[in-house]
Amino acid sequence: MRVTGTGRPIDPIRRGPFSLFVLIGNPLIVVLIMAAMRYPVRVGFLAGLTIAQISEFSLILAALGLSLGHISNATVSLITVVGLATIGGSSYLILYSHQLYHRLERWLRVFEWTGTRTADVADDDSEVYVILLRARPVRPARRRPPQQGRAPGVGGRLRPAPGRRERS
Repeated sequence: MRVTGTGRPIDPIRRGPFSLFVLIGNPLIVVLIMAAMRYPVRVGFLAGLTIAQISEFSLILAALGLSLGHISNATVSLITVVGLATIGGSSYLILYSHQLYHRLERWLRVFEWTGTRTADVADDDSEVYVILLRARPVRPARRRPPQQGRAPGVGGRLRPAPGRRERS
């Protein structure tokens, strides 16, 4: 992938650390915060994976910074490349979040505290039943024959009455 800012390509060595910090650092920071709040590591890890990206709003802020002259074209290109890498990478992290957790579980247990809250996280094999109740039966609406000059289902007229102006 060749992305240019001021005529020279942005090398992967320069954008790599930023992308890795966002993809790996953000979930770890969330795990630490959630563990300090006594949530299970699994909840913190799954929540952290959902924010492992820089948002599209950062691209708007970068464009604003460029238009005001606060940042250069190279910085905007770097933000764009890191944004694309993290948005694409976090999609896969979210998709395979449960498999990732099971592979990293033994290393993430370091952050587990005693006396954690109980997790309300459902496993993949759980079933959810939704029951909808209604107090009274629903009667079907009566069908009225169409009236001349009226829109079907609407009480108003299609054209204004003679001598009246249309509302704008």
